[in-house]
Amino acid sequence: MLSPLGLSPSFGFGDRLGLATAGHIASVKGTKFAPIFAQQSVRENTRTGRTPQQVMDDAKRAVDAAKWDSAWGADADHLKTVDDIPPFVEAGYTFFTVDPGEHVDNTADSDPLDVLKRKAASFINWDHISMLYLDQNMEQVWGNFEAVSLQRAMVKYDNAIEHAVSMSSRLSELKDEFDFEVSVDETDSPTTPLEHFYIANELTRKGVKFTSL
Repeated sequence: MLSPLGLSPSFGFGDRLGLATAGHIASVKGTKFAPIFAQQSVRENTRTGRTPQQVMDDAKRAVDAAKWDSAWGADADHLKTVDDIPPFVEAGYTFFTVDPGEHVDNTADSDPLDVLKRKAASFINWDHISMLYLDQNMEQVWGNFEAVSLQRAMVKYDNAIEHAVSMSSRLSELKDEFDFEVSVDETDSPTTPLEHFYIANELTRKGVKFTSL
């Protein structure tokens, strides 16, 4: 049954050509994993000349032929704009991976302090963010912020976080139930464990219910 998979152990196969799902079904039988058979990004669809509906139809044909009767998902991968979303919703996708990487400030890691502070000053929520993250006395396994590392995280990721929020909001207008993934990749700089905490916490604080990050 095609449905959101939630926190069940899952595996994204992604049949890029529309010919491999039968093999994917054979490989996942008897395992604990809930499979994601249809998985393709807008960029991949453009390069392969396929539509979200064609990807879904190919996966469904293979699922029906194999008489697969367990849960499975379909991932609309690497969605970058709100305009990317509707064709995947219309085709019945259950899992939506948004990629806000283009909104990441990759220079924040290396900005001189004067440049960093000037950028941070442009964010009207600095006082509130500093109160949330700098007054923590509890030791965390991923570390603790001090002023400069928090400024770098905020400058680096806040616009990307806001974009993910807008994508989640648009999806919620179009679909009642879905898995939501935020994938901040293909950037020029790595994401530290502390920055992962910041992204996850800010998404949660802004009301975004995400399945994976």
